[in-house]
Amino acid sequence: MNGFVKIRLQSLLNKTAISTLTEATFSQGGNVLILSPHYDDDVISCFGAMTKHYEQGAHLDILYLTDGTTSKDSGLTKEELHKIRKVEAANAVNTFFKDVNLEHFNHEDGHFAMTLEDVTRLSKLLQEKQYDYIYCPSITDTHEDHKETYKLLRQALLESGLKCTIRLYEFWYPLKKPNVYVDFADCEEKKWESIACHQSQMKYLNYVELAQTVNAHRGLQAERKWCEVYEEMSSAKLIWDLVPSLKASVVIPAYNNEAYVAIMLKALQRQTLDTFCWEIVLVDDSEDNRMTQFEKWELPNLRVIEKEHSGRADARNVGIQNSRGEVIIFMDSDMIVEESFVEKHYASHRETGSDITLGKVNHICHEHLEEVRKLVLEDRTKELEAFVMKDEYLNLTPIVFQNKEAADNIGWVCCLFSNCSVRRKVLDKAGVFDVIFKGWGLEDIELGYRFFKEKFSFSYEEDIANYHVDHATNSQQMLVEMGRNLKRLSKKHPDAAIKSYMSFVAGFKDLQELLCDVAKKEIAFDNGSGVYFRPISYTKSKA
Repeated sequence: MNGFVKIRLQSLLNKTAISTLTEATFSQGGNVLILSPHYDDDVISCFGAMTKHYEQGAHLDILYLTDGTTSKDSGLTKEELHKIRKVEAANAVNTFFKDVNLEHFNHEDGHFAMTLEDVTRLSKLLQEKQYDYIYCPSITDTHEDHKETYKLLRQALLESGLKCTIRLYEFWYPLKKPNVYVDFADCEEKKWESIACHQSQMKYLNYVELAQTVNAHRGLQAERKWCEVYEEMSSAKLIWDLVPSLKASVVIPAYNNEAYVAIMLKALQRQTLDTFCWEIVLVDDSEDNRMTQFEKWELPNLRVIEKEHSGRADARNVGIQNSRGEVIIFMDSDMIVEESFVEKHYASHRETGSDITLGKVNHICHEHLEEVRKLVLEDRTKELEAFVMKDEYLNLTPIVFQNKEAADNIGWVCCLFSNCSVRRKVLDKAGVFDVIFKGWGLEDIELGYRFFKEKFSFSYEEDIANYHVDHATNSQQMLVEMGRNLKRLSKKHPDAAIKSYMSFVAGFKDLQELLCDVAKKEIAFDNGSGVYFRPISYTKSKA
């Protein structure tokens, strides 16, 4: 029996991807909780980590969820087996650790289903002890008692509000995405002795050999002799999807530009809006899913969505589909935001009643990337203003929104989704991005035009600012892609407003002429008179 289980276990381990593992750290002192669905899960899965914490002066608590009565030991009643298993568990721990608090919930082994009382009891324990670390099985484990323990912890964390480090452990089913390891070569014999204390179970299955199979394989991955591995995360990350509703979702498509994304996420880490009110949906449209590296960042409200490369429009649509916010904020992956960016976007919809809010986009040349990175890392984003350059198209927005009739009729011309927020109901009615638009420009203008046709309201808030760190681009390619997308736009909307817009972006009409064409009447718009867009000089400025 033991040989078959070892072969099966080794097969499962061989299928696991070798992820990037870093060595786990252990702070001085503190309180540590190990959630053990069964009487032997703690020492089999976590003995090495328990030893490291103990050596650092931490206080250990172990909570056993079930009673051990489904374990194998013929001829014994459930009551007798429960007593034996309980004594074995105590010996396995107390032989090597002093003053460990052992708690018992005594659910039937193999049939653990958490109750409201369990959630309340564990939540109270979390509040009283204020644990620094909690060890728990993963939801990917195949044993139902292990899965239920994971669910219990999440509910108790949500109720207690405890903020701590979570380490999900593996038993006989390997973790899919471990990220830290514990090298326990200095206490390996103690671990095997501790496991061997469970004599009633060792009669039927050699748990020591099975644990050695797992720990040797993980040691090979970490280039050590013996290792335990864990999936480490914050408690906020663990319970994120239990938060019932969100105020805002920030949707960001990303393509092969991880250096820019790193700077962008650093700025988003400092938002004034409470973390549990909003989320970041980073859509990885790269060709090699390189953005998954950011899942390891301490951003509990960040989700990275992997997809095949298909362009910005489709990536944003995937982000919308995977978002939960009442308001959806759009920005690009090469943007840097100020600390009140998300809060101001959400507040603008409540205070002005607008359906679509446009913020101010400041353009920074790619040549200043290193200076920008330094300022963001030092939390000096306000100093980015010194690097801002004029952008002919971006400068249209404040001009348009100085005039109410202009804002009402041609606000959609300024609908750039590099700094834009939309009520979810607007997208439900008007639809999402049209994926026929490929390359540079116009997928956002086309959606903005649909908003306009549905009579949704636009507003412009100059104090909701972000900074666009531009890329070096091929101006000729930009012109070609823009031309193709203009043809797609005119084919989809063969009406007078779009024809006039095409004349405007070609440099033949000024902003006032565009307004009068769209409004179908003469409107005094002095600020728009003589304001032209010159595509050739514009694209050259991006090179």
